[in-house]
Amino acid sequence: MAVIRYNQKELKLSARLMRAKAEEDGKLGMLMVGNTDCESGPSEGYKFS
Repeated sequence: MAVIRYNQKELKLSARLMRAKAEEDGKLGMLMVGNTDCESGPSEGYKFS
């Protein structure tokens, strides 16, 4: 598993996004959203050509 570098500001933003996406799904839902976000986090964004 890769290590993702982050600072405190990015950590707080990630937590807020995770909660916004899956608050009604409980802790398991937030964990699943967090895992998905970590997998797509290091990318440079969507590239359309």
